[in-house]
Amino acid sequence: MSPDEPRFLNGFGRALVALFEHQKKPEDLEIAISNFEKAVKLSPQDHPRRPHYLHDLGNALRIRFERFGKSKDLDTSISNMHKSSDLTPIDDPDKPIRLNDLGIAYLVRFESQDSHADLEKAISILLEANTLVLDVHPSKSSVLHNCGKAFRASYEHLCKNEDLNMAIWGLRKAAEHTNDQPGNLDRLLDLAVTTRERFERFGSPSDLESLVSSLNKVMTLMDSKHPDRPNCLTTLGKAYKARHERLSTTSMDQPMTITF
Repeated sequence: MSPDEPRFLNGFGRALVALFEHQKKPEDLEIAISNFEKAVKLSPQDHPRRPHYLHDLGNALRIRFERFGKSKDLDTSISNMHKSSDLTPIDDPDKPIRLNDLGIAYLVRFESQDSHADLEKAISILLEANTLVLDVHPSKSSVLHNCGKAFRASYEHLCKNEDLNMAIWGLRKAAEHTNDQPGNLDRLLDLAVTTRERFERFGSPSDLESLVSSLNKVMTLMDSKHPDRPNCLTTLGKAYKARHERLSTTSMDQPMTITF
């Protein structure tokens, strides 16, 4: 065996995953996973790139679970990504990314099996990833966004106000780190939806202003044929109406009770 064979197998696997995400051919994903498994098998336990191979295998297995729903794939995905993270030193620049993807896998399993223990693990791991990732790192926004999504899932599961507040914290911070590009539209949409929910519950004027701001950014980025555009326009119109009514009221400090 050539010492470079695991690296070549892993690189080929990554290319096939990219091809699968573009063309959605299951055989591409199957061959990719086979290559990742071979790369892991052929790499010595102390090989410096072994964590990288384990991480890529774990991600590919999660993708296959999301496509075909085999729970064994998700369990094996989490196991491999745990090994990858454990083998990665705390000061390695890849550590937060591996933690982020592990947290996502736990969140996916929570959504599939409704185990609160998985959700707690997801939140803990994602917060650790956020602590480690530098503010200037290109993945900072993604890590914060996933923190927000995990806390929102916890809020929907337990209805604790602090989870809703933490969800908006993560989503808002993610938006602050997000360039105004169409590819980041989903992050702004998540922030708008969650802010709207808190405004509807508590009527805070600051949430209303944040909602208007987020939706205006969404409309700027959203394609005119996007299926969510009519709903976003309707919500933005109602938000402007709510703001007008707030400004027209005699008591500016009273909570709003606007139904969208």
